[in-house]
Amino acid sequence: MIEYPLYYVAESLNFTPNTIRRDILIESMGQRARHGNFPENIHEYFWIKDGEIDGLSWLCMGQLTNGAYFFFSAYCDVPGFDYGGDMTLYVSNSFKNIIEYGMEDDEYQLYIQETDL
Repeated sequence: MIEYPLYYVAESLNFTPNTIRRDILIESMGQRARHGNFPENIHEYFWIKDGEIDGLSWLCMGQLTNGAYFFFSAYCDVPGFDYGGDMTLYVSNSFKNIIEYGMEDDEYQLYIQETDL
């Protein structure tokens, strides 16, 4: 369930929104959307792909309460996020930029296979 990795996105835990956020490089500083208090401000999920420890990554895409779009990915080895792993968060005011610049090719292909785009 996507809630598992999102639980670890907190100032008091291993991952913070500021440390997992990656910039979309074509967007200037003035254009960049704010991630706010991610993940508490997730308004809607467009797509969720559940992962597993030491297996496939958790992936999700959606919209935040401020209207910005996001793409989140997370991966961890055994024993779990308490001991490491990797998370990335892309946030943009442009859904197109999330698709084109926030997703890896294999993530995009999986997204296309599982949605009606």
